[in-house]
Amino acid sequence: METKPGIPPASVPVAAIEHDYSKLERFVEDHKKGLLISLIAVLLAVCAFFINQYLRYKGESDAARAFTSADTVEALRDTAAQFSGKVAAGSALLELAGRLWKEEKPAESREALETFLSSYSSHPRYHAAHLALAVQDQAAGDFDKAGENLRKAMGNDVPADIAQLARIQQAGLWVARAVHARDAGDSEAAAQYVREAASSYDGLAAGELLPYHKAMIEDERARLNLIAPGALRDEEADETGDPSTVDTGSPPEAPDPEPATTSQPEAGEPGAENAETAEPPLANPEPAETEPGDATATGESGPAASDPDPPVSTEP
Repeated sequence: METKPGIPPASVPVAAIEHDYSKLERFVEDHKKGLLISLIAVLLAVCAFFINQYLRYKGESDAARAFTSADTVEALRDTAAQFSGKVAAGSALLELAGRLWKEEKPAESREALETFLSSYSSHPRYHAAHLALAVQDQAAGDFDKAGENLRKAMGNDVPADIAQLARIQQAGLWVARAVHARDAGDSEAAAQYVREAASSYDGLAAGELLPYHKAMIEDERARLNLIAPGALRDEEADETGDPSTVDTGSPPEAPDPEPATTSQPEAGEPGAENAETAEPPLANPEPAETEPGDATATGESGPAASDPDPPVSTEP
């Protein structure tokens, strides 16, 4: 910029431009330090979330590998203890309980199931533990407790396969009650339990079942009469009102023949429908010749006892 001689540069007038800050700009300007700290905190939280997700995924993956490679009871115990809280660790407890039950160690098996129920309420197979406990209770003869566990293994929030197995086991529980009552000499209670089992099996057969389950249900349903003979036939007779379906131990009587509702023409008279076309009978009809010993022509069931030697015909 050129200046005139004798005039200092500082005295040259400069145009001033006024700038009005918006509310957002003023807020950023006033809280610049706090916003920077908040941004750093958000970035750290996002990083921590992804790191946690990675570690969680890695832990689940490691637990799954350990569970799939565990082929002994001790290996399953170690997996459940090392990866406590992981889904695979819960699955290891379920598998451990099953193997201990097969090894005839019911107390240890029950302990594993109870540990699973107390620590893995969100496990996908949580209700399977109640089903396993019901089987153990039934084997021990505690039918009431078995029924309670079976009710916990059924419901709207239960996986379909577990609920179906629970319903099958519930029918089997009625069978176990019936056998127990029969052995105790209470035939009436045994018959009632057999009817309950039959009703449960019929309800299951009406729904959708796997082929294996369907065949198993049909076999069990067919064996119910061996526990309380006649119990199901009595029930069917009560429903239909037909006493002939009850097994009384004797063969049913033949019904009485019904009386003839139409009159039959006498011998030698034509029927009404053939009255016009029938020929009149002969005045002296000759008897038909019969061969000796012909029982069907004489109306007898065999040769006459009074004439053991029938005459021989002499006609050529």
